[in-house]
Amino acid sequence: MKYLIAPIIALLISCGDTKTETQIADNTAPVSAQDIKEQSIARGKAVYDSNCVSCHLSNGSGVAGIYPPVANSDWIMNKRTESIKGIKNGLKGPIVVNGEDYDNIMSKMGLTNKEVADVMNYVSYTMNEYEGEALTAKDVQKALAQ
Repeated sequence: MKYLIAPIIALLISCGDTKTETQIADNTAPVSAQDIKEQSIARGKAVYDSNCVSCHLSNGSGVAGIYPPVANSDWIMNKRTESIKGIKNGLKGPIVVNGEDYDNIMSKMGLTNKEVADVMNYVSYTMNEYEGEALTAKDVQKALAQ
């Protein structure tokens, strides 16, 4: 009897979990949409701090009559395509933000589409009450084509 137990135990062990290390490694938890959004917002803050803060200020309030606010901004919230185009290509000429006229030049920053999406996500979610889906580089490309 004892001679039968050892082979049965060996057989049971060998028939157990047959996943390889590669299969186990591939079973990592998927990244959620919330994680992607949070990562984009964090990258967007870095882009904002490097490129936007000198005019629009760290709190996004801008400078009245000179640099429009990006916080609590009807322009950011209601003119998403125009905002994307302005961030990507720069902006000049008169605009009205929160009922106030602005007529200054925003220089082209040389940002990638991903950086534009990230900074829009940062400003939209942290400085405005945006509840839509996070923008992606593909969304920016589509907006630029309009």
